[in-house]
Amino acid sequence: MKKRQSLVLTIAAVLPIATYGATTCIPSGIYFAVLNPDANGTVYSTSGYDWVVNFDYTTGGRYNNTTTHVTGIASCSEVAGTTDSSTGAPGMSAATTGPNCWCEMTAPLASDWVFSGTTYTGDTADNDCTSGCATVCANRLATTTTFRTTIYGTVW
Repeated sequence: MKKRQSLVLTIAAVLPIATYGATTCIPSGIYFAVLNPDANGTVYSTSGYDWVVNFDYTTGGRYNNTTTHVTGIASCSEVAGTTDSSTGAPGMSAATTGPNCWCEMTAPLASDWVFSGTTYTGDTADNDCTSGCATVCANRLATTTTFRTTIYGTVW
């Protein structure tokens, strides 16, 4: 059995600063993130197609009291997938419609689209997907190890 590993990221953010008509890049801070597929998170917010999940690491040791904010977008598509294993076709976006709910992590790293396992049915399936897919993505990321393993796995 292959052991899963956590991904630890340290990302230096750089912002352009205009000075006397010139543009200079200076570091604006360091962003620290831990992506551990075995750690459950808490849904912070969902709005439209956007979702945010917080992962608090307070177990002691090297990453004690670290919070990682994972953000993403949801998309509804005619394309169906296999739960926790399918990645969507390139070019999907939050603007597509259909009954199948797909999720993409946008930060701290961008992932491929991963099927949430939720397909809405009935006459209002497209509308139900549009209104509920972000919540599904956030809940799956916060509570389901296999989903986290899949979505994190598309970035490394």
